[in-house]
Amino acid sequence: MTTQEHSDDSRKMTRSKTREEVADWLDILRNPDSSELPAHPSFLFFRHAGRELALPAACIGSVGTVGYTHRVPHRHGPLLKGLAAADGELVPLIELATAIGLDTDHQEVDRVPRLLILSPPDSSEASWAIIVDKVYGVEMSDPSSWSNDTSSPFITSEVETPRGPAHVIDTTALLDTMEAVFQ
Repeated sequence: MTTQEHSDDSRKMTRSKTREEVADWLDILRNPDSSELPAHPSFLFFRHAGRELALPAACIGSVGTVGYTHRVPHRHGPLLKGLAAADGELVPLIELATAIGLDTDHQEVDRVPRLLILSPPDSSEASWAIIVDKVYGVEMSDPSSWSNDTSSPFITSEVETPRGPAHVIDTTALLDTMEAVFQ
């Protein structure tokens, strides 16, 4: 065997080993139960009706621009705003400020409206749409830094962010309120 052949074989083995190590590392990152990393949940942070809010990222199906919304005939009320077009489907559009008791007349100065599609982890449940004033993105949050927030039955905790405290919305209470619209 020549030195060149030995060198090529050595590089192939090193690359193969490196790929295996990377694959193992990615598996660890994908599976938080077996990971030695701290278990910090991810939240989608956003602003709406003058409040910094957060929803568990696992409940968010998508974030998009606000498109055309459709009115629902014979359904008038402050909670159901209509149907929103999202990925080729019509999804019930709920007024978040009304649903969780925020100031519905608040006018955000630097508003960049975004359509959030809430898709509960249990795929058998329906999706819902809300329009928020501004989305910051998904961030991890250390549970040890949370404080209980009992200011509303829809808020579970307050978490610190670089923008100040944000209120975590209780998704179960929110989804129950949304489902009550059709009962």
